[in-house]
Amino acid sequence: MDPRRQDRAARIRRAGSGILNTGSGRPAPPGAADDTLPREALWRRDELVNLLTAAGTLAGLCITVVALMKTLVNAAHAATIVDDLFALGALLFLLCVYVIFWALRTRRPGLTLRLTAVADTLFLAALTLMTGAAFVLVYTVW
Repeated sequence: MDPRRQDRAARIRRAGSGILNTGSGRPAPPGAADDTLPREALWRRDELVNLLTAAGTLAGLCITVVALMKTLVNAAHAATIVDDLFALGALLFLLCVYVIFWALRTRRPGLTLRLTAVADTLFLAALTLMTGAAFVLVYTVW
């Protein structure tokens, strides 16, 4: 990197703008390495973004299964239990998405760590519930 770009990047960091200059006059894209953030914080942010994507996708999958259960399967007792379990899984995944979003927006590192632990717990609970509901679906309904 030429000295002028280094000097400009240093001035931007000192100004506290939090924007990493790529040398093209535009801010760096999301996820680009920023010297102002510790490496662990960048890794945690990437982990949260990946978990956010997975939780959102799995919430949609749970809702799809509930909709399919309502249209394709007769109202057997096991089917109503399965769609209730998938609906609860979707709710837990949605709560996980909210907690992750909050963790990504907060500026307090201690709160971020606690919210990350809560999001991990919610995600694992929802994933376990979804897997259990899938076993019930396979062995009792179909």
